[in-house]
Amino acid sequence: MLKLLSLLIVFTLVILTGCEAKQTDLLPLATPMPTSGKLAPELIITASASIANLNSKIDDIEIASEALQRKISFNVYLPPGYDAGKQYPVLYSMYGYGGTRNYIFGSMGLDQVTDRLIKAGSINPLIIVSPDYGNSFGVNTKPGQGVNPGSVDEGSYEDYLIKELIPYVDSHYSTAPAKESRYIGGFSMGGYAALFLGFSHPELFSKIGGHSASIWDYSVNDEYAGQRDWLYPTEALRNLRDPFRLADTRSLGSVQVYLDAGESDGLAVVDEKLYNLLKAKQIPAEWHTSPGGHATSYWSSHFEDYLNFYSGKTKIPATHQEIWKFQTDGRISSTPLVYNDSLIFGSDDHKLYSVNESSGQAQWSFEADSSIRSNPQSSGDLIIFQSNAGTVYAVNATSGKRKWSFATTVQQGEQDQWDYYDSSASIDKDTVYIGSADHNVYALNALSGTEIWHYKASGAVKSTPVYDDNSVYFGDWEGSLYALDKKTGVKQWTFATEPNGRHKAIQSTPALHDGVIYLAGRNFKLYAILASSGKQLWELTTPAWVASPIYVNGVIYVGNSNGNFVEAVDAKSGISIWKFFTKGNVLSAPLFDKDQLIFGSGYAYEGTQNEDYLYTIDAASGQLTWKISTDKIHSAAAINHDVIYYTGFDQALHAIK
Repeated sequence: MLKLLSLLIVFTLVILTGCEAKQTDLLPLATPMPTSGKLAPELIITASASIANLNSKIDDIEIASEALQRKISFNVYLPPGYDAGKQYPVLYSMYGYGGTRNYIFGSMGLDQVTDRLIKAGSINPLIIVSPDYGNSFGVNTKPGQGVNPGSVDEGSYEDYLIKELIPYVDSHYSTAPAKESRYIGGFSMGGYAALFLGFSHPELFSKIGGHSASIWDYSVNDEYAGQRDWLYPTEALRNLRDPFRLADTRSLGSVQVYLDAGESDGLAVVDEKLYNLLKAKQIPAEWHTSPGGHATSYWSSHFEDYLNFYSGKTKIPATHQEIWKFQTDGRISSTPLVYNDSLIFGSDDHKLYSVNESSGQAQWSFEADSSIRSNPQSSGDLIIFQSNAGTVYAVNATSGKRKWSFATTVQQGEQDQWDYYDSSASIDKDTVYIGSADHNVYALNALSGTEIWHYKASGAVKSTPVYDDNSVYFGDWEGSLYALDKKTGVKQWTFATEPNGRHKAIQSTPALHDGVIYLAGRNFKLYAILASSGKQLWELTTPAWVASPIYVNGVIYVGNSNGNFVEAVDAKSGISIWKFFTKGNVLSAPLFDKDQLIFGSGYAYEGTQNEDYLYTIDAASGQLTWKISTDKIHSAAAINHDVIYYTGFDQALHAIK
């Protein structure tokens, strides 16, 4: 350890990330700091310099700190085109052990990457503050409180950073002084400091980044135990300083957390454990690992990822107001179909509706024998759908008059309390493929409704079939994926997924592209499977049930239930690209339109209120474009003429500009 500390003092690299701390005798944030008389209580600029840098600039500021009883400096990056008449988000960027305020911009070059991304329009302009905080880990410490391992800095650094630095920046620069626009992140020791300060003050920060964060879990994986024991000399102080303890006991609300580390970094194992804890606590978090070690070269190679997390480009439309709402008498989990100038959808009030897209007025309704939870599909001038009682209907798209119906042998439509959907029709020229809760998949003539063939699976078929030139593919409630000959209904192969306890059903609609089936299950997994043989190419384990995936330009986009996120996954490798976290479960497929994903959230549990929204996010980065508050949404959205249509548990169809 002494050898390590000697290396850190000379500072060839940022080797260690600090840990969090908070004293038991800290004053509340709103309480003024006491004045000792040694320094004036107000903050004073004693020196300021501006350095031109690619049309941005860096201010070097020195202030008198009452908390530290000395003068201390920090750097402030102002983006290209900085305008005092605008308000900017602020990122507090914390260097690693042995660093100084100049390391972030001088040695690491964060300012240059930020300039480039802002000028390219990839991220929103932001202010970045690099504070000097010694080797303090950002905590309040006192001499003798723990055994000093050497080369650490003791003092009221948390008080300085939280009670003096942030108010100074907000009062002297054009910041957006709200939690939603304030972020904190750091490298190594700075990763610890960011996690500690962010978890201790979730009212101040909306995004927290721990990049190769130096944290400990008292396992064989712990490194730099001297610093650990100095930070955590007692259980009481560990409770106040340990990111694991803070994440487990604090209410972190809507804070978003980004954790990453290089694959050969010894800290990666512990960092991932913190991610798993955050995930279990349903705190929005993401975990990334890629080749590299605990070094500046690893961090600088990921600056774009970090900056996209903190300040990814947000496209705010001029308006996203509701144009009209059409009310029914039942909750809705049927996705609306755009057909000519109409929106056609089903409701739990047993009716299929056709609503004029301009006026929001009903054109006709058709009453079925039970709730309608399938998505209507068109075949020429017919609309084909299934009721929860298992009757398949075809009605005229203009009049709503019944053309034919086909009754299956369903005894019980709902399989459990979270069964919100029925299989929808998949239409191949004049043939309809549709699953049923009676365990069968049927091939029907689209014009007459007569049966061509049927195949009985092991369980209820709530999955909507997909097809290619030769085969039909679908999943069943017992967790198997089937391939049937399209002409005869003869089974070609099955792929049996592995149950996750009682979770095994495949209710989602597979995505099929270029000979590969992308299958999502209630067993918490997403699969890629060869359509020709049923051979698995890869699988991705997720925190909860996976919704219906979509394939777009080599990327799979898919929602997650209790994970509360939409994820982008590389279609070839199965590696996660990004996650966008929501307040509620995402149970339906996202809609892709003009490089945006549109989807809703809907908490799956009865009798429980939750924050649910209709979201649009950038498909490339996973950054929020805009959102509006809604009731539960368990259906996919539709779009036509730049108007978004969605249905929900408020029993209504909505039109949003």
